Amino acid sequence: MKRIFTVLLTLLLSLSFCFSQNPQAEAFLREDISRVACNYHGYEFKDYKYSRVPKGYEMVYLSHYGRHGSRYMTYTRGHEYVIKKLTQLQKAGLLNADGEELLRQTKEMLVMNEKNLHNLSPKGYQEHARIAERMFAREKKFFRKDLRIRGIASTADRCQSSMNSFCGALVRQNPRLTMDLDSKEEYMSYISNTSGFEETVHDKADLIIDSLNNTILNPREAIRPLVTDLDEAYKLFNRPVRFEKYLHVVASIAEDLPVHYRPMKLIPFEEARKLWYIKNLDLYLNHCNSVEFGDIRIPYARSLAEDFITKADESLSGGQYDVDLRFGHDYPLMAFFSYIGLDRFNERYDRNHTDNWISSRDMHMATNLQIEFFRGKKGDVIVRFIHNDRETKIPALGPGPFYDWETVKAYWRDRY
Repeated sequence: MKRIFTVLLTLLLSLSFCFSQNPQAEAFLREDISRVACNYHGYEFKDYKYSRVPKGYEMVYLSHYGRHGSRYMTYTRGHEYVIKKLTQLQKAGLLNADGEELLRQTKEMLVMNEKNLHNLSPKGYQEHARIAERMFAREKKFFRKDLRIRGIASTADRCQSSMNSFCGALVRQNPRLTMDLDSKEEYMSYISNTSGFEETVHDKADLIIDSLNNTILNPREAIRPLVTDLDEAYKLFNRPVRFEKYLHVVASIAEDLPVHYRPMKLIPFEEARKLWYIKNLDLYLNHCNSVEFGDIRIPYARSLAEDFITKADESLSGGQYDVDLRFGHDYPLMAFFSYIGLDRFNERYDRNHTDNWISSRDMHMATNLQIEFFRGKKGDVIVRFIHNDRETKIPALGPGPFYDWETVKAYWRDRY
């Protein structure tokens, strides 16, 4: 009975789903096909202009959260499945030159991932070092002081390594900086608070995602560029959608690894765009302020918002730390951005319109938020938000980019 209900619900979801096409998202993906990787996409370094700090205000504190940088895989089944199916095609004499190269490269990437499972890749170290350098350069007057910096990292090795790379880059710029770095299980209650959401959100979102996998994907088009005879090759696939999904995983993580091979170019754009759409939807439903699940998911970010408030007020009241750094993961960061009403995360979309949010632009590897605090001559404090090096805003509180800290606190504490 449960299976029948699940099948019927999946059918209902697929019939009611509209595959919307946001022109902005499509143009963004066409500009650089690697962006189809969604949250596996590497950090994009761009130059931005910043508003002049109001006269009479001086920077006194900075609070930050950074997702770990580009990494190796956290599981191997994707690479293993792609290798399995490509090997079957090879034995049948059906692989073309591109298919043969994909098989060879995927085998090499599998070995690389097996040796470094969960760990930060060389690109990830470089991303965090460069982000730190850019932060230092933007606020040289502040960071040239004898500051005391507190760094907290998730217990995951890739987050600890990101913290070490980031802080090491800061110390190279100013050896007088004092660093207090730590990583404990107790910090996970706010730096990565996702406990419980899978039981309340994830399983329900999966029904929606599964319905799309089986209705809008056309795995024949993903297999076509790899084989010499599509009809004969397709007979060897009992789960072609699974192959296409794992091919997307292999292609997505490739740009994070120390390899030059880019298999994303093998996936026809229309199919790649659909793969991006489904993964983008998956991330939004599970971790952003979706119409369907936002009221359940987003309150989990309250503990992180309170940590930002508590540590900021502690510093502003004469505490010992001038900078607070946090290094964690994308899932809690998506929920946190939605919780605080950050631009590009403040809107609520239903499952038919989630491509109005672009994961590979706003939640790629090493995504970070830096909140700068400035004190005026009268003692009041204003803040500015920097998201991935870009000056941003809290739309509900006005155009910004500077906001009264007391107003921000009141807004956050009134959320959910």
